[in-house]
Amino acid sequence: MLKVFFLLLPLLISQFLVAAEAYYPYETKITLAVVGESHVGKTGIVSRFVHDKFNIADSGCTIGCDLQHKRLTIKTKDNKDQRLLVYLWDVAGNPRFTPTENLFRNVKGIVLVYDITDEKSFAKLEDWITMLNKLVGDISNFSVLLLGNKSDLDWKRKIAKQEGRNYAKKKGFSFAETSAYRGNGVRSALKGLVKEIACSETAKEDGKMSSDSSLSLSYELLFSQQVQQPKRSRCCK
Repeated sequence: MLKVFFLLLPLLISQFLVAAEAYYPYETKITLAVVGESHVGKTGIVSRFVHDKFNIADSGCTIGCDLQHKRLTIKTKDNKDQRLLVYLWDVAGNPRFTPTENLFRNVKGIVLVYDITDEKSFAKLEDWITMLNKLVGDISNFSVLLLGNKSDLDWKRKIAKQEGRNYAKKKGFSFAETSAYRGNGVRSALKGLVKEIACSETAKEDGKMSSDSSLSLSYELLFSQQVQQPKRSRCCK
C-alpha cells in the first residue's frame, strides 16, 4: 500500500501544481528535478537554495520524493523584473524508490548531483542519464546542471574538479561545484540554471507570438514595402 502511495504521489502533486497555477501571480513557473545517488547531498542542496540553511537531519535518505518551492525575481535583458515560482523535486537516490515519468511531466531542468569524495556516485551518473533518457525521451531537450557537491571536504576529494568539468562539457551540461553545508556555490548555480530556462521559455513565447502573427504580416507585406523589425526576445542577463 505504501509503495502504491509513493508511485501515485508525483501524479497527485503534479495535478496540484496545475490547479495552483491560477493562485500565483507569477509570470513564469519552472520545475526542476534534483537527482543522483543517495547521500550525495541533494536534500541539503535544495534546503540551502530554498531556505538558505543546512539541517544535519537532511543527511538521511529521502523516501520517494519531496517537493519544495522558492520565489525569485530576476532581471531581464531589458532590465525589467521577471517574477518566477520555482518548484524543486528532491528525488530519492535509493533504488527502491525509482522515479516515474509522472514526476517529470512539468520538469524544465534537471540537476544531476555527485559527491566529490565518492567515486561511485560519479560513476553512477551514466546510469542516471540512461534512466532519465527512458523517462523523458531525451535528456538533451532539458537544461541540465551537473553539481559536484561537498566541496568543503576537499581534503577527501576523489573526483578532480577538472574531471567533473570535462564530463559536463562532453555531455553538454552546465557545471559547478558546491557545498550545501557551507552554502558555497549553491544559490549562484541553481539561479543560473533557472535564468537559463526562463530565458529559453521567453524566447519560445516570443517565437510563438511571431508565428501566430505571420499571416497578418504576410497580408501587410502585400500592400506595403515597409516592414517592422521583429521584436527582440526578452531574455535574461
